[in-house]
Amino acid sequence: GANPGDWRIHYKYGKLLAEDMKDYKAAADEYRTVVGIIGHSHMGYESLGAVLRALGDIRGMMEQYEQALERKPTSVDALYYLGWGHQKQGRLPDAERYYRRVIQLRPAHAPAYNNLGEVLYKQNRLEDAVQACRDGLAVDPNNAILHSNLGVLLDKLGFREEAIRQLHTAERLDPNSARIKAVLKDILKQN
Repeated sequence: GANPGDWRIHYKYGKLLAEDMKDYKAAADEYRTVVGIIGHSHMGYESLGAVLRALGDIRGMMEQYEQALERKPTSVDALYYLGWGHQKQGRLPDAERYYRRVIQLRPAHAPAYNNLGEVLYKQNRLEDAVQACRDGLAVDPNNAILHSNLGVLLDKLGFREEAIRQLHTAERLDPNSARIKAVLKDILKQN
């Protein structure tokens, strides 16, 4: 069998394969070895979840993050990506629950606020979605995506001037974003 200390070698090699070489399949094999050696730890499961996400295997990713969460219930990464997985699969109340737990554990996690806003929007809870964006901007005022999403929401609620201000802020923060430019152009051409 493998020497229990070898997990670090497989972990570091998996990280090299995933991050530097973008060879997610080979990285997944290394992380499966890590899980086989130190199955009591959340680390291998989180890393395997990340590469399965990169490979587009949402179900496999979620299984790994659920395993990580069993081992470390406060794993912000596992909670966030379980929320993301539920969101991708259209299970919006589940996604909302995971994102709210992320925010509870790490109040400065701007991506969780953004995704929470998107989930609330898709449930037609526009005021709640606006609040999620505003809360996210309170912790990350230079987040162009949050400004952009807030602008879209405010426009839908009839607050056109503030919507345009938010979108101009988003454009200033991320001048190369084609999405932000398109949204702003679309709102400006409305009467």
